[in-house]
Amino acid sequence: SIFANIFINIKSKFVYLEEEMELKNEVTKNISWSNTLRENNKDYIINSRLFRAMKINLEEFDKKPLYIQRTSLTNNLLKFSENIKKHWDRNIKIRAHISEREMSFEIEECNNDNEPIPGKITPPECRSKGFKWFLAYLITLEYLKVLKEEENTDLILLLDDPAVYLHPKVQKSFLEKLEELSREYQILYNTHLMSLFNEEELDRVLLVKSNEEKGNRTKVESPWES
Repeated sequence: SIFANIFINIKSKFVYLEEEMELKNEVTKNISWSNTLRENNKDYIINSRLFRAMKINLEEFDKKPLYIQRTSLTNNLLKFSENIKKHWDRNIKIRAHISEREMSFEIEECNNDNEPIPGKITPPECRSKGFKWFLAYLITLEYLKVLKEEENTDLILLLDDPAVYLHPKVQKSFLEKLEELSREYQILYNTHLMSLFNEEELDRVLLVKSNEEKGNRTKVESPWES
C-alpha cells in the first residue's frame, strides 16, 4: 500500500479531447446530477468538465432546492463565459435551464456592448463543427486548470486531430496558443494539417504511416534530422 500511494502521487493524469466530444444540448438526470455528470460518463464528458471547471460540487448541488440550483447555475455560467471570452474573439455566453429531471444548454452571442444579438441564441449542437470543437477545447482548458489546482498532479493533454474545422489563419493562431499552453502541460496531438506544426522544430514531429512490409501495421519514425 505504501508503494501504491507513492505511485498514485507521481503518476500523470491524461485528459483526452476529440471532435466527437461536445457540449450536449440536453442532459437527462439519472438518479442524481452527481451520478449523471460524473467524469467517466461518456455521454456527457464536456458537460461534466464544464461543471468541474466552474467548481460546482455536484453532490452539494443535488441537495439544493431547484430555485437555488437555477441561481447557482446562472451565476457560475456567467463567470465562466467571461473566462472563455479572454481566449476567443467571439463574445458568447453559455446559458442553461434546469428542471427536476432535465438540464438544457444554449449559446447566446453578444455584441461589443455585451448586449444579446437578436436571433443568435442556439443550442450548442446546432453550431458548426469548428465552433463546437473550439468550445469543448476551451471548456477542457478551464477543466485542466481546476485539476492542476485541486489534485496537484501533472497533466498530459491528448488532442485527436485538433482545429481541423477551423480557418487556416485560426489554425496558426491555435498552434501559437498551444505552444504557450505547453509551458504548463505536456501536450501530444496528431494532425493531418501542415499548418499545425512548426517547421522550425521538426525534431518534435513524428511521422506515422503504414508499414507495408509488416502487413500495414503502423510505423512511427522521426524522418527529419534538422
